[in-house]
Amino acid sequence: MPSSIDVVESPRGFLVRLSGDFARANAFELQEIVSSQTGPVAFDFSQVRELDDLGIATLARLLAESGISRFAFRGLRQRQLRLLRYLGLSVDELTGSITYHGGAGGMFHSAAGGL
Repeated sequence: MPSSIDVVESPRGFLVRLSGDFARANAFELQEIVSSQTGPVAFDFSQVRELDDLGIATLARLLAESGISRFAFRGLRQRQLRLLRYLGLSVDELTGSITYHGGAGGMFHSAAGGL
């Protein structure tokens, strides 16, 4: 199934909804999309059918390099949550949410209402 990316702006930031398959090439596509965003970004993977671990790892690395200090992930499976933990992101075991503490920009938490 081809991938689909939909970006929705809200008063609290940006929600990036993904569906279909997600691979490494999609991570680079997302980097281009979010590089112009100025607020917090939440990535919703709940409608993604096939999720490549290398794609998630690439996305995490690209986000860290981009300087985006506030982002969250939703809809990831346990395997991807573990991978993000290995990469140094804080994973809330109870909610499955991911938080990234970046610089003085604060913290964005997907389980607290999200975008």
